[in-house]
Amino acid sequence: MKKLLLTLLCLPFLFSCGGNSQKENPNAVKFNQVGYYKSADKFRCFAYTYSKDDEKQILQHAKKQMNTSGKSTYVYYFSDYNAKNISSCYSFYEATELCLDLNWKYEFHTNGVSEAFRKNK
Repeated sequence: MKKLLLTLLCLPFLFSCGGNSQKENPNAVKFNQVGYYKSADKFRCFAYTYSKDDEKQILQHAKKQMNTSGKSTYVYYFSDYNAKNISSCYSFYEATELCLDLNWKYEFHTNGVSEAFRKNK
């Protein structure tokens, strides 16, 4: 009888713990990483495409990217990206120049101390 009572008490917990209880936000921006470059001295350049132009969500995403304090990290966002992958660049300078030459929409820069975010007109 005790086992049956214990099983009945635990049954609701089994169903509440299983499965994904969080529903996907239909307004969430989806990001796709299309390039990444990291130099030997830990300077980084990321390139992403995005599904929806939402400046606030793009900035939040940019701030989550890996960064080494004291080293520059650039994150570029494109509505579409059909160019050479920055991962095959030979230097951090080449990777950032490639992104700057393309039709980027947003740029985020941080060095661990200061940050800058801008939209390309």
